[in-house]
Amino acid sequence: MKIQHLISISLVALAAGCSKAPPMATRTYPLGADGTLSLSYPPTWAAQNVHPVEREATRTSTFDGIQFTPTNGERCAFLIELMPVSPENRNRLDLKALLAAQIPKALSNSPPPIQELKGEQASGYYFRLVDPKYTNAAPPPGEFKFGTEGFAKLGPLVLVFKMVNDDPASEPEALEVIRSAKIVKP
Repeated sequence: MKIQHLISISLVALAAGCSKAPPMATRTYPLGADGTLSLSYPPTWAAQNVHPVEREATRTSTFDGIQFTPTNGERCAFLIELMPVSPENRNRLDLKALLAAQIPKALSNSPPPIQELKGEQASGYYFRLVDPKYTNAAPPPGEFKFGTEGFAKLGPLVLVFKMVNDDPASEPEALEVIRSAKIVKP
């Protein structure tokens, strides 16, 4: 059974690799003296800036995050919050330990595995949760079956990302947005 399952997964992955994926959309976001943030994301997603409720004097961007929502009817939402980090704190930051602290205490006996995430410039960690209430039923509006949370270092920023969705196929797309993130210096 396991070998058959692995063969099926391999064939699906091979078939997915052979199909021509639509080109990714790309947007840039000015970060002031820190350069420009460049993100690539699926063309079926809409991106909008998330403005702060309260502005900190040290913020160099005109917004604090980007929210992605699908335009094709898929039930998911993906938020990336931009957290500036001082150069002296950047190397001392232990993202894996910080992320482990985000796992709900109710799951302390069997926490979800923390996965590593690496891109050309961004690197970090994430975990995925599955709501057991919706194992055999669809969630009602406003609730979701899957949740993904993570942190990634990217130049002068930490990207804090969260996704809620009903289809696990949208998670790899969201993680690719983080992997593809780049800071372009002026």
